Amino acid sequence: MRTNIEFGGFYGSVHEGLVEGAVEMYLADDDGNIDENYFSGSDWRGFNANYIKEYTQNLSEWIADEFDVTIAFKKLSLDSPKYYNFETDTIDADVTKREVVRLLAKFDNDIDFDAYLKDATKSYDGYMSFYDYDEAKANKNDIKIRYLLRYLCDKFNERDMYDYYDRNNSYERIV
Repeated sequence: MRTNIEFGGFYGSVHEGLVEGAVEMYLADDDGNIDENYFSGSDWRGFNANYIKEYTQNLSEWIADEFDVTIAFKKLSLDSPKYYNFETDTIDADVTKREVVRLLAKFDNDIDFDAYLKDATKSYDGYMSFYDYDEAKANKNDIKIRYLLRYLCDKFNERDMYDYYDRNNSYERIV
């Protein structure tokens, strides 16, 4: 099944900084200098494609370590908006229905995720949620996995992401 991973995007985010840091780290000369012309001619789409591959592999490993559930993200593609004023980059990926069912089952009675889901499906001035809480909880249109992946990405990004990048030498494979 195809799903969407709201990982935080690149524009003005920690992920943008990680890509730029990896480029600087691995392309600097012995004195730490980088030819400024390199940045203007760089293949940022390629760097970002490498990044989402590393990100999803690290996220998958983290999910296995934290929740004892295996989920493999395949056929990755980056969905970038034309303008960043309303939305940011997301990752489209294929996952198996069996893996999704197992991962969702781990969070069926999780009070923190339930509170997150209630908040994420709440409409307010300037924002109209596509799904209300009951629809998301009932997994209407298989939407619950998107909310769960956003929830997990937020936790991964704030707590453990750098550790997984360091442990797996992910910075090298971005460039």
